[in-house]
Amino acid sequence: MARKRKPEITFQTHIAEYLVREHKYGVLEQTDITDTEHFIAEDQLWAFLKASQADTLKKLVDEHRLIKRWVAVIPGFIENLDVATEYGRELVRQGIDFIQSYADKYHHAKEEAILFKYFDENLDIIKIMLADHENARGRVREMLSALDKRDDKTIASHLLAYRDLLIEHIKKEDEVLYWWMDRNLSTRQVGELFNRFREKDEESGGTPEKYEELISKLERIFKNRRNQNERV
Repeated sequence: MARKRKPEITFQTHIAEYLVREHKYGVLEQTDITDTEHFIAEDQLWAFLKASQADTLKKLVDEHRLIKRWVAVIPGFIENLDVATEYGRELVRQGIDFIQSYADKYHHAKEEAILFKYFDENLDIIKIMLADHENARGRVREMLSALDKRDDKTIASHLLAYRDLLIEHIKKEDEVLYWWMDRNLSTRQVGELFNRFREKDEESGGTPEKYEELISKLERIFKNRRNQNERV
């Protein structure tokens, strides 16, 4: 008589078959389990860690996409700059808040307080990135001061300079810096970065969603104004 399987084995088999069928999980052979003490398939584990290594820095690249959407809005923003009305000044404040709260305190903070600490911060490329961050902060201070004076020309000048700065800054990071860093981080360091970035995201609460909504709103406003201007 066939020996009856234990209920937990039947359950494990059911779950395994479901994962293979519905989620296309692969099935390991017994020979894949090279660590027989802890039952770890070491080759597959290391392959997964290496393959997922880029995902950690890809998070920063993804954050750049939202910043680039704001950068793309800036020309229309300047064209319709209004400091004479409270509504117009509030739009300016919201744009500056995006720079301060999302681009700087959320995104740049991950670089300065976490990522760059894994490298020699005296390297020229990192010093250039840090100088760009300080440049952007200086532009923000000038814009806030100009807003108090309702000086639209100064706001426009610094906003345009900020746009030009960020276009080049993001290009350097996406195409050079992150690529180089990714290849010089160990698997252990990548795991640490992943966890520290996740902690930063948890601390930020709904920051990404809040500013995604803001940029979508600004895109709608200035797209509509551009369409209206084209019809005139």
